[in-house]
Amino acid sequence: MCESHTGLIEQAQKWQNVQQQLAILSIEYNRIKKNRDLDNQEFFNIQQQLGAIYLAQKRYRLGFGTALLPSKNAVINYVRKKTFLNLKTDQLLPIYKRYVKDYQKKYGSGEFDRLQKKVKHLEALNLLHMKLFEQQESEHGKKDWINKENLEKVSSMQSFISKSAPQKLKKSKNLLNWITPVAGIRESSVNPVWRVFPGAIVLCPDVGIVSSIVQFEESIAVFIKRDHFTYVITGLNRCCVKVGENVVQGEPIGFSSDKSPTFVELQLWLQDLPLDPEPYHKVLQL
Repeated sequence: MCESHTGLIEQAQKWQNVQQQLAILSIEYNRIKKNRDLDNQEFFNIQQQLGAIYLAQKRYRLGFGTALLPSKNAVINYVRKKTFLNLKTDQLLPIYKRYVKDYQKKYGSGEFDRLQKKVKHLEALNLLHMKLFEQQESEHGKKDWINKENLEKVSSMQSFISKSAPQKLKKSKNLLNWITPVAGIRESSVNPVWRVFPGAIVLCPDVGIVSSIVQFEESIAVFIKRDHFTYVITGLNRCCVKVGENVVQGEPIGFSSDKSPTFVELQLWLQDLPLDPEPYHKVLQL
């Protein structure tokens, strides 16, 4: 393998590691942000109620600052409303103080701000790696991504790759050393499926040859053949390999969709038999 190609693979793997961290931290950040937004809204509602009660109390006090003697009904109405406002204040003020204390405990440590800065830092690194990768691709002669309109179209392929459930066989004597092709959060599925960062780079799971590239309605599937096995990576939006090209493990093969949520799936086939990839998995590197 030439030195420039090795550098490109190393760059892509570093980029994937950045996206893996970003995918994990983004979930935690969004969870805390959602909870804080809810707390902010509740906090705001209590403040509004206390403010309204304060203004009402002030208005009723001013109403009796005149020289005219108020009527009996006016006095009764004043006492009733004043009593209601005092009771409401006694009810809301402890809740307000508790919210202040809890809010300070949850968000006053600066942990949320540090997490936010970390996410922004990783987003900047992600953008930097994207620019570096595009620059290296351009320098190494791959200036254009494969046009989806020119991809091989096989109408029966979609039903072919989903016609039967993967088989759980005993561990193979010759285990496959495939790697996780994309950075993301593993979903619960028979086949490995990852919820990925939009526009995530997808790496080749194993050494092999690109046997087919198939375009579905809004997705691209890349078939990589190794001996009697075939890897199928689905959920790509752009592809940067060609049919018949020899690929190595960790080499960039394309990108996921820029839409959210986005999923990338890895399938393993033994000729026409779909397999559960896990029993054949020797090492999970990510």
